[in-house]
Amino acid sequence: MHDDRKEFSAEFKTAFEAYKEHPLSQARNISFHRQGCPNAEVAVVGRFNVLPLTGTAVNPAPMYEAPFIGTRGDDADKFAGTMPPQAHRPSWPDFKIDGRPLFDECRAYLQSAEGLAADAEKISTNVHGASPLTTPPS
Repeated sequence: MHDDRKEFSAEFKTAFEAYKEHPLSQARNISFHRQGCPNAEVAVVGRFNVLPLTGTAVNPAPMYEAPFIGTRGDDADKFAGTMPPQAHRPSWPDFKIDGRPLFDECRAYLQSAEGLAADAEKISTNVHGASPLTTPPS
């Protein structure tokens, strides 16, 4: 390996190892190489705010909430029985990965990737100077 390539690799290793330890890097690795799906979940609260309905990639949450029909047989139960099923409409705060907000984790992951790219550019400039391209080893 060319000396510049070795020097770049040695200096870049610390930054790349830190990037690999980011929670979404770990989640991607587990999803892609082991489980086949992410450890993400969604939790939506139905129209009666009874319990949150949760879903994952393997066990999705129900798409609709059936109307609640009680056992009292009073007018409220009769009215509830006339209501049509309601579709769940989760929004971005309802999604989590490993118990943390998915949107925030994605934002942090992208910032980490941008930082890694900036570190690589800085290291490349320091190592390679004005001629950043070298001939690959044969």
